[in-house]
Amino acid sequence: MKDSNGKERKKRQEQMSLRENKVEILAPAGSYDILMADFAAGADAVYLGGAMFGARAYANNLSQEELLRALDYAHLHDKKIYLTVNTLMKQQELEDRLLPYLEPFYKAGLSAVIVQDFGAFEAIKEAFPGLHIHASTQMTVTGAAGAKLLKEAGASRVVTARELNLAEIKAIHDNCDIEIESFIHGALCYCYSGQCLLSSFQGGRSGNRGRCAQPCRLMYTPQTLAMPRTKGKELRGDENRQKDSNGSAYLLSPKDMCGLPVLPDIIEAGVYSLKIEGRMKNVNYAAGVTGIYRKYVDRYLEYGREGFKVEDSDINDLMDLYNRGAFTTGYYNNTKGREMISLKRPNHMGTKALKVLKNEGGRVLFEALEQIYPQDVFEIDKENSFSSGSAYAKGSRFTVNLPKKYRLEKGRVLYRMKNGELTRFVEKQYVGQTLKKKIDVHLTAACDRPLELTFTDTSTGAAVTQTGAEAQAAQKQPAKKERLAEIVTALGDTPFAAETVKVDLQGELFVPVSALKELKRNCAQALEKKILGQYYRELPKGAVEDRIAMSQDTQVYMDTKDASVAGSVENMQIQAAQQSQTRPVTVLVTTLRQAESVYPMADITDIYFDFRLFIREKDSRMMAEAVGKCKAAQKNPVLALPHILRGKDSQKGRQLMENWLAAGADTFLVRSLEQLGLLKELSRSAVIRVITDANLYTWNTRAEQFLLKTTGTQKNLRIIRTTMPLELTAQELAQTKNAVLPRELIVYTHLPLMVSEQCVKKTLGKCDGANGRMTMTGYRQQYQVQSVCDLCYSILYDDTVLDISKPETLIDKAAPDSIRYEFIEETAEPDKVLTGRQNCEKTGRGHFELGVE
Repeated sequence: MKDSNGKERKKRQEQMSLRENKVEILAPAGSYDILMADFAAGADAVYLGGAMFGARAYANNLSQEELLRALDYAHLHDKKIYLTVNTLMKQQELEDRLLPYLEPFYKAGLSAVIVQDFGAFEAIKEAFPGLHIHASTQMTVTGAAGAKLLKEAGASRVVTARELNLAEIKAIHDNCDIEIESFIHGALCYCYSGQCLLSSFQGGRSGNRGRCAQPCRLMYTPQTLAMPRTKGKELRGDENRQKDSNGSAYLLSPKDMCGLPVLPDIIEAGVYSLKIEGRMKNVNYAAGVTGIYRKYVDRYLEYGREGFKVEDSDINDLMDLYNRGAFTTGYYNNTKGREMISLKRPNHMGTKALKVLKNEGGRVLFEALEQIYPQDVFEIDKENSFSSGSAYAKGSRFTVNLPKKYRLEKGRVLYRMKNGELTRFVEKQYVGQTLKKKIDVHLTAACDRPLELTFTDTSTGAAVTQTGAEAQAAQKQPAKKERLAEIVTALGDTPFAAETVKVDLQGELFVPVSALKELKRNCAQALEKKILGQYYRELPKGAVEDRIAMSQDTQVYMDTKDASVAGSVENMQIQAAQQSQTRPVTVLVTTLRQAESVYPMADITDIYFDFRLFIREKDSRMMAEAVGKCKAAQKNPVLALPHILRGKDSQKGRQLMENWLAAGADTFLVRSLEQLGLLKELSRSAVIRVITDANLYTWNTRAEQFLLKTTGTQKNLRIIRTTMPLELTAQELAQTKNAVLPRELIVYTHLPLMVSEQCVKKTLGKCDGANGRMTMTGYRQQYQVQSVCDLCYSILYDDTVLDISKPETLIDKAAPDSIRYEFIEETAEPDKVLTGRQNCEKTGRGHFELGVE
């Protein structure tokens, strides 16, 4: 032990302050053991799920008891825990279950919740003061305008969409005073998070409910674009044995991201929290990846960009832990396309390790392409592998006896699926390790005076002092400083470890060992209690119950609305139609020809024009004509905005909105928070009416309250109705019938199952910038892929038409205020469909009757 050193402590505190103010490493924890290993590996915080409402329902999530224990453990070691509450919630779940579920964690000092559902956001903010709310990546935050809305709503942090580049993230940082969290390592979704319905409509497992079946990792076959055919019955070696199936490939399976090479760029763009993906991964992956990122974050913080250099060996270790056919840096550098897609394999690829030099009846001579370690595992095929019993240097040759049945021809390369040495290192360094909090220990002993022991937390300065039995004059052998120091620093069964020790021994004394040990235990308990007490919160008795009662009382809910909100609920056509006992009908068109066929139809109140009709500058005259014709036909023109609007396209989107207003129209179908934020800015000088689309999810009435509050301070911005979600049954939709805003139900459409920054045409090398469609099959179903080239994204549509327009008794169950027909295909003829003269052969009712879990 050494005496306290002021310079060393100051340096340590300065480094900690820099780390806390500059950047945070956020690791995934699918279990309590992984949480422990993550913290041992250097994570500043972990995100995890509990028993409810987590977007990884199949992870080994923590029980209430484990989570409470984890919170105490984290707080003792200056760490943070963020709880995922990032699923959409049905009305009864939000009313009855959410707040009681969170209450014990709030009281125990939970740092933050990660939230997707707008209603959950609103309920948590009201019920739990001081609890930070992080806007999940499921909210699809793509720019500064959307981030500002969330900041104003009460979010302390936004988790950006994975698709943003460095410039877009920096724009959020520069224009909105909010913490930014971004993914830096791990799996990428093909679809914008929060915009995916593919798993839901393929098999009823909704990604919005934490039950994604990962259909993007299945094989798909393009039908209308040629893909290079594979040769032979089976691909081997580097191709990893993908079977030839008429051009089939893993077209929707992105490679994993590794942000290590651009880590300084990410930090300097304004990202505070560096998020590692992987709550479904094992402990070796989570801790191993965390340890490597801890090394390089510290290197950057200490030496800056000039001293930052990534070692190939660490990239190789990350590859050994998990990769899907090499890494990319994701979208940070504005790259996308074929090089980001793992066409040949959707899961762990491993690393090239062995090359077959000769095979004589199962006696196989290998060349080591990398250093080989004992217990390395090499894959032969999907069902078979073998392990190494010894170490072999790179370039060396060795023979292994294997069954003759394996196809191990000369020249074939085998991949290492598990690195034995790396596994041993991670398990020794991190797995099963318990952190010890560093403290300074000060013992004072004087004759006929109580022993005095002080424990001081070296990181925060928090201190406790306890007194014990009196020290007495020594009759025989006096106590020695070294022995006393040894006793008071033997802290093995406590959360602490002594950093420094100081013993003031005044005279020759007898100090009872048992009394000293008891004093040590009391002091440790007192310091632990003091540290944890700083995090504990109180709630007034019955506060949660009162909140639940209020949410269940619809009349109270409506009466507490701000007066300006009531004034914003205006749609004269719908209100007039309601008075005449008819249900208004609206129509979305994708061509002007379709609009022409709808103008004469008297029962249509609104026509939604797809934005692509007017996205180019030369289209402004055509836009004005369409608005004029629509109004002449006594219908309200609505501009259906893009399914996604990234920061880089904000100016283009803003110009489109301004053109629509200049054409004499004021209503927009809004599909993202970014669009709502931009319209809020424009409403300072114009009256703007908003209809929110189905992907701005209103699964509960509280979600509507959230949306209204984001616009309530801007008098010219009025949300006039919402679109009912696509994953709820008629009965579940009916539970929100007392909502303040009118609700519109889509009764006819091709469902948008994915909105992606990627494009299958681009992946196949067939990008022509022509906004075209292609057909793709997979999982016994057919899909239409629409390339939206003007903004460079794509939409994967279900080839089957959702049609719940007949019989009307089906619609009556959901109790919508209006219904909408969407004609997504350019060849559709709305007049024939609406008058019953044309019926689609492939139709379905989606989740309208069966719903999702």
